[in-house]
Amino acid sequence: MAEVLLSAFLQVVMEKAADHVLQQFGAMWGIHGKLEKLERMLSAIRDRLGDAEERQVKEAGVKSWLAALKDAAYEADDILDEFNVEAMRRKAEIQIDMIKKVRSFFSLGNPVWFRLKMGRELHAIVEKIEKLVDEGNKFGFTVKTQPQNRDRPQTHSYVDESEVIGREEDKEKIVKLLLDHDNNQNVAVLP
Repeated sequence: MAEVLLSAFLQVVMEKAADHVLQQFGAMWGIHGKLEKLERMLSAIRDRLGDAEERQVKEAGVKSWLAALKDAAYEADDILDEFNVEAMRRKAEIQIDMIKKVRSFFSLGNPVWFRLKMGRELHAIVEKIEKLVDEGNKFGFTVKTQPQNRDRPQTHSYVDESEVIGREEDKEKIVKLLLDHDNNQNVAVLP
């Protein structure tokens, strides 16, 4: 179950890294390549999570690797959120045409400062995930295909007649009782 959650979370992080607006600003900020690399690495990791999840029970190293991966994925998500917020803020400024002319060099609103700060953070998380990929390769995880549709338990009151066994005689008696006009009994039906 935890593997499903981590896999889904990695998918969300990959989609954030591939976001069109972020890709546009990533090209302007010089981080486009890092975003693509992050997306590729997370995809490779996600494909091997099934095997890692099974092996973590017996191998403590795999369990700690999965914990480190989870932490790195959360860090990557936070960094991408910061990039997205800044990209949306810049897009809004451009659309409204209200870019301020004078800014303090060290303010967080300064494009140069933001690019330096976030570029370093993205570089650090990509390196961290790259190390995790290398560590994961040492474990020799295999790609496991997971069924897309899992059987879910019944959540409705409808029952398929073909699945009911041993009630044919009772069913015939009820149908006969309901359809028998010779019998002058009133049948009460409860909702």
